[in-house]
Amino acid sequence: IGEMQYRGVHVELRTAIEPWYVLGEEPAGGATARFVDSSVQRLQVKVQGMSNGRHILLCNGRKIPLHATGTEGEFVAGVRYRAWQPPSCLHPTIPVDEPLVFDLVDTWSTRSIGGCTYHVGHPGGLNPGTFPVNAYE
Repeated sequence: IGEMQYRGVHVELRTAIEPWYVLGEEPAGGATARFVDSSVQRLQVKVQGMSNGRHILLCNGRKIPLHATGTEGEFVAGVRYRAWQPPSCLHPTIPVDEPLVFDLVDTWSTRSIGGCTYHVGHPGGLNPGTFPVNAYE
């Protein structure tokens, strides 16, 4: 999906496999249907060049529990999130987590040294009809 690099720390985001749960039977057009919940997705996060005691990675203000890969300074994690709110889903009260804001924080200075924002696309595959108005959109 993307990558960023700040002060020698390289963060890479990739799509990951997330199972779609089969929901209970619901009436649909004179018949019965079993929908799947495709609203929960997962990202794989890989961080290289990170000092475990100095840097932390946040997603929407929450610390991501990174796991060492065995390679010096390399850590990985999975981030699950609700991408959109379909009419039928497993947990309808869990809100949408989009956009995902990632921050790389230097704990020695207690400041963010870089970050990025991931926007989930439309579940139907539609592109936005207009250009962003400013950098915040």
